[in-house]
Amino acid sequence: MSKIFLITIMIAACLYVGLFLGLKRALVNKFDMKINEGIVQSKKKTHFYTIKGGRHDYLEFTLENYDERIAISYISQSQAENDSTYNIIKIGEKYKFYIDKSYPNSNGISCGINLIEDKGILIFKKSHTFELLFGLFFTLLSILITILGIRKIKLKTPANKLS
Repeated sequence: MSKIFLITIMIAACLYVGLFLGLKRALVNKFDMKINEGIVQSKKKTHFYTIKGGRHDYLEFTLENYDERIAISYISQSQAENDSTYNIIKIGEKYKFYIDKSYPNSNGISCGINLIEDKGILIFKKSHTFELLFGLFFTLLSILITILGIRKIKLKTPANKLS
């Protein structure tokens, strides 16, 4: 096998992993999520800067009888500013938070809130458009790189070795 073929396969495999992670987050089942149910003690809109200088906005909650801080993660600052969830959630009220386990903790906060229920009524549902587009992008890119790699190998292989 040639080096080009191996490199193509490795790149395609990495892209398929990106596809898997993007779709896994977008298609997570409610019953596969971690559930934190409790009385909201505090809430705040906040942000931090990543090592690369990117801004990460989120709405953070602390619940009674839970040490873990939980949050809704936003893609952009404008999305964080325009979300009405801050006004809907009342301090001292009991809510059920559904948290996606695949989100890593950042700065000691679990930013994977997908759903919030109040007395069985859904009051917040995270949009997964970004994750679906992310998965679709990596799917198309993976297929394209795989096809280009296979075509490149066929072009380099002499006709008498194909049979």
